This record gives sequence, C-alpha cells and structure tokens, in this order.
Amino acid sequence: TSGKILGLPPIFSKVDFDEAGVGICLIYHLSHEGDLIGLDMDSNINDIQGCFDLSNAITVTRDDSGDICPQTGVGIPILNEINANGNVELKNIGNDSIDVSSYFLCTFPVYSIIGDLDIICGNVFIAPGEYLTVNASVLNYSSSDGELGLYVDNNYTDPNSIIDYVEWGSTGHRRSSIAVSANIWSTDSTATSFANDKSLLFDGEGNNPSDWVEGDANNCMENNLVPTDGKEDKLFFFSIAPNPLTDVAMIKFKNDNSTTRGTMYIYDQTGSIRHTQVISVKNGQENRVNLSFLERGIYFIKVFSSQNSFYSKFIVH
Repeated sequence: TSGKILGLPPIFSKVDFDEAGVGICLIYHLSHEGDLIGLDMDSNINDIQGCFDLSNAITVTRDDSGDICPQTGVGIPILNEINANGNVELKNIGNDSIDVSSYFLCTFPVYSIIGDLDIICGNVFIAPGEYLTVNASVLNYSSSDGELGLYVDNNYTDPNSIIDYVEWGSTGHRRSSIAVSANIWSTDSTATSFANDKSLLFDGEGNNPSDWVEGDANNCMENNLVPTDGKEDKLFFFSIAPNPLTDVAMIKFKNDNSTTRGTMYIYDQTGSIRHTQVISVKNGQENRVNLSFLERGIYFIKVFSSQNSFYSKFIVH
C-alpha cells in the first residue's frame, strides 16, 4: 500500500506472493509504450516515468495464520482446440463454473452464439478444468487459413468484448486488430495452418502463435501435444494414477526445463480448494499424495510452477 514494487510478473498467471510478506498487496496491470524509468523491484510505483497507464488495483490480504481463506471463484473460458471438421473446444481454466451459452464464436463475417450450437461433449455450464466441444461448422472456417475469436457478447469491434483469439495460415484477418488491442494477440503473427484430419491445439499458456500446434483431435480431453519447432522447452505435464482412485495418488511429471518445485491445488466441482501442497516437478519425479480425506466425486488438480502450469481431473470412488 506504500507503493513499493514487490514483484514484476510477466503474465497474470505468474503472480507469486511468497516473497510479499504479511500485509496488504495491490495488483495492477500496466500498459505502456517505449521504455519506462523506475519500473524496478523495490522502487515506488508512484515514481514511474514514461508513457504508461495503470489499471484499477486488486487488493490481496496475506496472512500467516494457517486458516483457510474464503474462496471467491471466477470462471475463465478459453479456446483450446479447433478441429478442421468445424468442432471447437473451450476449456475453463478458472476456479469456478461458468455458463458460456451467451458467448459468441466469431470468424469474420460469420458469428454464432454458443447456446445455439450442437454440443459434441461437455456442457455449456463448464466446471473448473472441464471442457465443452461444440459443432461450429456453421462458421465455415478453413484449416489452411482462418481466424477464430471468443466473445462475451456481440460487440465484435470492442476489445473489451473479445476474450480469446487465434489466427492461422496468414496474418491480418478482420478481427486480429481487435485482439491486438485487447492484448491477447500480437501484430503480424500467425499460428500454423493444419491438415484436414487434424486440430489446432493450445498448449495451455500464453497468447502467441507458438502456443498453438497441429495435433490429433481430442474432444473434451487434455490436448495431446507433440513438440515441434522449438516447443520442447514448454513441455510440462503430469499423469495421475490410479484414476479413479480411493486414497493414494501417484503424480508423475514430464518437465523439460529447469523448474524443480511447484504448488498443487485440488478443487472440487464447486470451485472450492480442498488441498494445497508444494511438490517436486522435476522430470520423472513421482509424488505420493494421500487423498483419502476426499469424498466420492470428480476433482480438478492444477499445478503451478515458476514457469509453467498444467490442469487435469480425477475421480474418487
């Protein structure tokens, strides 16, 4: 609250309070053009100079009491897979369920409200970590060249309405400038085109063309990514076994970077955090986790490291 800069995470998913200490912290989004003076750790946010603007602040209270914090959930739908046959998959990466029936899928000049599309699998009320795949062939996009945007409403030229976007094959599609203005895409950048029997798959983190790769269709399941063109350093995922489980789970990591530790969160279907634990995410590492305290049902597991994150689900029976 004094304005001292405690951290400069590159993206929102990298916010980390471990070094912040007990007290009240404020999170801002900063947009700027050109270089800034004073944007440094331990400097004061009020002393920054240059062409910039700050968002409103999110207030976070950090304590060391050990008590469970009250949960305020939020659903975050993203584009996760685009199939050449017209099927489009969304994933909820937030910690609360979200109804996407009033959202729009858009590829200029054709648009469709999600609630009007046929469901392949999943539900328009997407639980945390879950998926929805719809038949969006009405959009008539091509696997060789196209674009797709996810909007919260039908204000297609408003950067505040578009929440996710990808273009492939070529640059400069009609809605790419809107996505650039919304800071969810980069100017003159494009993902690769994909074959007629394949999908364009999101790797789980980022808004860059390199975060999308061609792969096999995998409706309502975690994307099965094969690294290409320097993507190896982004491989970070884990398997959980057995699944379904009754008491103990073995979580094994595939990690092709230097990250060694991460934080595991387990959510139930209401979005409430049921368990947190610091675990080793080294390549090949197996973590034995006792989950016997969980009731029967479906749960979602998310692991965040300093460089990556991965989501999955499991069943307790």
